[in-house]
Amino acid sequence: MPESSDREAERVAQRAADRTTAAMAVLGERGWGLLVAAGFAFDESGGDVLRTAALLAKRRPDDPGSHRAVALELVAEGARLSRKIGAFERLLAVRGAVEQATSGRVATWHAQRVPEGARVVEIGCGCGGDTLALAHRARNLIATDTDPVRAACAHMNLAALGLSNARAIPGDGFDVLAGEGRDADVVFADPDRRPGGERTLDPEGWSPPLSGLAALARTPGRPRRVLVKAAPSLDPETAPDFDVAYVSCGGECVEAFLESHAEPETPQRIRAVLLPPDGPSIELEGDRGDAPAGSIGAALLVPDPAAIRSRLLAELCSRHGATLVDDGIAWLTGPAGVVSPWLSAHTIVARCGIQDVPAELRRLGATSIRVHVRGVPVTASEVEAKWRKPLPRPSAPDTGHVVVDVFVSRFLGRPGVVLTRDSRP
Repeated sequence: MPESSDREAERVAQRAADRTTAAMAVLGERGWGLLVAAGFAFDESGGDVLRTAALLAKRRPDDPGSHRAVALELVAEGARLSRKIGAFERLLAVRGAVEQATSGRVATWHAQRVPEGARVVEIGCGCGGDTLALAHRARNLIATDTDPVRAACAHMNLAALGLSNARAIPGDGFDVLAGEGRDADVVFADPDRRPGGERTLDPEGWSPPLSGLAALARTPGRPRRVLVKAAPSLDPETAPDFDVAYVSCGGECVEAFLESHAEPETPQRIRAVLLPPDGPSIELEGDRGDAPAGSIGAALLVPDPAAIRSRLLAELCSRHGATLVDDGIAWLTGPAGVVSPWLSAHTIVARCGIQDVPAELRRLGATSIRVHVRGVPVTASEVEAKWRKPLPRPSAPDTGHVVVDVFVSRFLGRPGVVLTRDSRP
């Protein structure tokens, strides 16, 4: 059995090596024509991958099938990357890289953390989602990735945007910092959090480990600012050498962003950052203690995920005269009229037990519901289908449509339901 497993591992490794060889051939000078042809075929097919593959096979029959497949992947995934970061130019990417890439809104915020005109070394650039934003800010940028295909994609994407002050190279970013990147003012890192194929929550299991990145900020005679992307599940206690910002974008806490302390022994700063679609970022920090629980008020207030992750609910309660609906439940309740970018306010129109929800929905004339569940042994999908089925349909799409939010949870220790209407303008 072990021998069989070893042989399978060898075959997987060989297939990966063959794919890398094919990709590098396509990305090289001799494969450029195939890549251009793949781009034209992709545009002509309207982004249909199967049709693109057929067109490419017809127009480039002498190219190896593995090369055509790689060219198609680079172009199709590059189109996805362009959409994700908001670029109009044709970019290149590989499968898996787009999911890991930062959105354009978040990448712009990352770049704003870099002093304008800084010399930057990026570790773990992938196909360039952050690289392109950093290059607009930096005087000089050297982006690195241990995956040569991703590094090549990032370099060509920089060229596509005409960013001649930056380049991407394959290799270890620490080696670059010891050589031509020794004068870097800023290190921007996106560590591999799956170095063994499985995600690890331990920052010392990352590649490179967080302690190694922290050491870069303490290089004798060469202080640097070190910025690190991390998962939103990061426990700030595991990163004592960094300030931690939990970043919210599009209603989701997308990451924990780490910034090295300017001075040794500086107390750790923990905050939430909200990135609206337009306009500057909004920050929240303050009381991270235990928030009080209290009786239901006129409104139910749903905190932004970054405020929850950064444990700033006590701060929000203090600011808005609110309390938790129950200990350990990240919903607040308070007066009507609360306005905050960190809170979604819902006017309470009814309270009842779970068994009484259908009758209350009929009384309110609900035609549509949104169910939210926290802290009780049921799921939203389990109860939503049952409650939605008997609801009347409005006579016309824009007439008589009453949307009710149903919050199922514990309220001061007792299971119950609060029905609300969204009171945001």
